[in-house]
Amino acid sequence: MSLLRPVVILVLCFSLALFLTGCYSRSEIEDIGFIVSWGLEKGEKENYKVIVQIAAPSKVSSKSGGGGGEEPPYWLGQAEGETFFAALRELAKRSSRQLHFSHAEALIIQEEVAREGLAPIIDILTRNSDMRPRMSIFITSEKIKNILEVTPGLENLPSTYITKLERRIMKHEETVHFEVKDFYTQMQPGNEALIPRISTWQEPNQTEGQNQGGSNANLLPASTGSTAPKDQGENKELILEGAAVFRDTKMIDWLNSTETYYLKWLRGEVVDGPMIISLNGCSFSLRVRETNRFIKIIPNVKSPGSSRIELKIIAETDLVEVEKPAVAINN
Repeated sequence: MSLLRPVVILVLCFSLALFLTGCYSRSEIEDIGFIVSWGLEKGEKENYKVIVQIAAPSKVSSKSGGGGGEEPPYWLGQAEGETFFAALRELAKRSSRQLHFSHAEALIIQEEVAREGLAPIIDILTRNSDMRPRMSIFITSEKIKNILEVTPGLENLPSTYITKLERRIMKHEETVHFEVKDFYTQMQPGNEALIPRISTWQEPNQTEGQNQGGSNANLLPASTGSTAPKDQGENKELILEGAAVFRDTKMIDWLNSTETYYLKWLRGEVVDGPMIISLNGCSFSLRVRETNRFIKIIPNVKSPGSSRIELKIIAETDLVEVEKPAVAINN
């Protein structure tokens, strides 16, 4: 009996070991590169170019602590491929960490890719379980690298700058909000998608402002001929204004800020911002109340190819500013 007991205990221990789980497929956090924002544009040699921005935790912490250093707190990598995953595999050859999209907050798509169609992009976002359904999407007419290299003034990472900028102006009258999950609801017949436009802005230098005899306080869009010198990239800012309008999955045109403002009215979306009205040579700023607002759309199709839409809008507003306070506004 004394010899049988140790044998039974040994066999029991080996039997219990069969039910223990191992960590053969573990991924250490030190070996993962968390992508915080990324973009897609047409490649120079291949079909797609993927640009990813990966946070460098050690550099972010040193920058937050006030430490010196000229290196940005992120790694910006790019690669080309015939497909998205081909470009991603090419990028993985030069990355010391496993690329992970679970923390990506922003996707920026270049205009040329959007005009060809977002069907392949939608397939990528829906099939990959790492893609967040709340990831924000933007369209730009510039190089994506120029967007992701903008030095934020108040944030550590450009991706944080982009997402916080969007949250602050989500109800802004001159832009819209679009996430991955909106592909399922907005890209349907009769309900076309609107995706916000993101651009870089740069302040003209003081010398040129003085030579032109004007103030240099206004910002000029870099994409529309900014007079700022090219060596002042650190002075660039980002702006969300206007939107890209789609038919099915293809981008067809841009909407400016005014067009976006009134289209949001027609779609019944929340519009937060002043409405400027000129009357008898005086300008009034009105804030539209969200309650007691009524919009009626009256279509009038006279013949094929010729149509007219009449809008009747009734809304309550608050008078927030008068250009000339002496003007009587009782009537």
